[in-house]
Amino acid sequence: MKDLNIIKRIKAFSLLAFIFPLIAINLCWIIYYYIGTLKTYRDIPWNNKETTSNFKDYHSANKSFINCPKYKYNIFLKLSNGKLVKYNKVSVPRSDQINNVENSNELKINELVFKHSDEKNNRCVKNHTIANFIITNFNLEKSIINIRKRNESGFSIIENPYINGEVSISRTARFFPVNYIFKSMIPLSAIFLFMYWLNNLYFFSWFKKNQKAIKFIKKFFYFGLLSCVFLILHSIFLGVSYDSQLFKNFRKFVIISFILFEILSQIYLTLNIFKFSEDLKKYLRINVLKIKVGFISLIILTTIISLYVLAFEDPSSNFKNILEWNYFSVLLIYYFLSSILWKVGKP
Repeated sequence: MKDLNIIKRIKAFSLLAFIFPLIAINLCWIIYYYIGTLKTYRDIPWNNKETTSNFKDYHSANKSFINCPKYKYNIFLKLSNGKLVKYNKVSVPRSDQINNVENSNELKINELVFKHSDEKNNRCVKNHTIANFIITNFNLEKSIINIRKRNESGFSIIENPYINGEVSISRTARFFPVNYIFKSMIPLSAIFLFMYWLNNLYFFSWFKKNQKAIKFIKKFFYFGLLSCVFLILHSIFLGVSYDSQLFKNFRKFVIISFILFEILSQIYLTLNIFKFSEDLKKYLRINVLKIKVGFISLIILTTIISLYVLAFEDPSSNFKNILEWNYFSVLLIYYFLSSILWKVGKP
């Protein structure tokens, strides 16, 4: 029964190693998307058709995420002479005086008139059901406004980094509150990864004890251990900024080392399983093993091509970001395949 208990642990930790980092990086993307996309508006009584506000009242109103215009608008200025003039800029003027309107002398702005169209305003949280529910029910409005104030230049409007590559994984995970999510879930993922490699070592050690002729390669465990260490280091130094080329090179070394040792550990473990597949067939789903071998071959080919492009070509930052998001997500599929490779039932 010891063999089945070890297999159960391998399946459990491989599934956790697949799910946790995938949730972590995509949660970073989703939160970054909403903080970058959603906009604060003056806390005035917005209507769906036409909103009117006194100029001074508008500029003295606090900013709000929750109270926002659901529909896009054009800005009109109601002047002291009674005329309504379209204002052809996105932001509301800061001064209540305006010059050279229809050859008039200096005039004051009495009111601001926002005439809404039928097109939804995607920068209003009311048009994002999930984000609106979370921000409203968990009282996060003030926190998000403060985040935006402190890191205004750090956020941008994005759609899908997997396809467009607008931002890197590290940028989405750099700011509060996402940095806490990343810095807690990634080290935890590294622990699950370590337990995965450790239990695979236990299984092959047990199998060697019961099949005296077997001789397996332990390198997968040591490479797996090193990949876990460098993954934790990556999460620790993420967001830490020093104006030092040496530090920047160190961070590159950390992430490259993680990738290298992760791939090597996957290769050696798969070689072990494939080499003894005939002896292990009562424990394995052979079709899944074949898929896993093909997957590793694809990862090796992709890694070689990617390194060539990065080293000898001059790819854009968007290309690098697209490669980063897709490469790391696809790399995790190895652990999903591991979770369905082994049989739980009694051999």
